[in-house]
Amino acid sequence: MEMEDNPIWSINLARIAGCSSSVISILCFLTSIRFVNQGEVSFLAICGIVANVFYLTTSGLSIWAASKMWKDGFLASILMSNLSIGLAFIMAGYAFRLLRTDNQKPQEERRRSIISLMIMYCLQLPMFIAIAVCSNLARTSISKDA
Repeated sequence: MEMEDNPIWSINLARIAGCSSSVISILCFLTSIRFVNQGEVSFLAICGIVANVFYLTTSGLSIWAASKMWKDGFLASILMSNLSIGLAFIMAGYAFRLLRTDNQKPQEERRRSIISLMIMYCLQLPMFIAIAVCSNLARTSISKDA
């Protein structure tokens, strides 16, 4: 049996990427909440809270689809991962822009929070790419079996 015919490796990789993304999303969510309490409330913090809830939903859906071998769940994971990739690009770009232009007090704390958020959003990108690719491979493998 060739690797393309066996969906187990892609399902396991989607599960691992989903779990990793969940952990990063929770850390990013907590950092965004902490960032709200640092000076003037930033658009990055408010949107970060909403974005991370979306990321958690995407990660949870991929884990659920992988555990149930759910063909339609894999399709939903693909779609939500693609949306999450776009959202992560927007959030990382905005964090970079805010890093260069932010002058609110306390500057050093805000700067650390912005850098942390930017790094975490950049770490999310490969996770969502892995979820999308592996969910697509798993979905097509399940389709062949049906």
